[in-house]
Amino acid sequence: VLRDGPAAFAFANEVEKAPRYERAKTDTIGAMIHARKLFDELPVDAIRKSVLMSSDGPHNVPRPNPKRLPIVRWLHEQRDLMHEQRIELDALVISNLEEELFKYFQENVI
Repeated sequence: VLRDGPAAFAFANEVEKAPRYERAKTDTIGAMIHARKLFDELPVDAIRKSVLMSSDGPHNVPRPNPKRLPIVRWLHEQRDLMHEQRIELDALVISNLEEELFKYFQENVI
């Protein structure tokens, strides 16, 4: 529990010093599908539905694609389905490795 500003800064400094773990796989589409499923399974009707994604790369995980859509079009379809279900989608983009990642997320995910 971070109880005050100095504790938050101390924690942030420790996080900044920690080695970065990279798996090199980003399943943006899977995250959106899973989030929609979880909201569908809620036992109550949520007043606000929000998903925060963090990513250090574009979608690059092979997954079943029944409609055989290009990846960017499939991302748009999943994003649109989230919007139809009134699910807010925000993203924290870790863009120190890929300069165009912020633009990619802005145009295709959020």
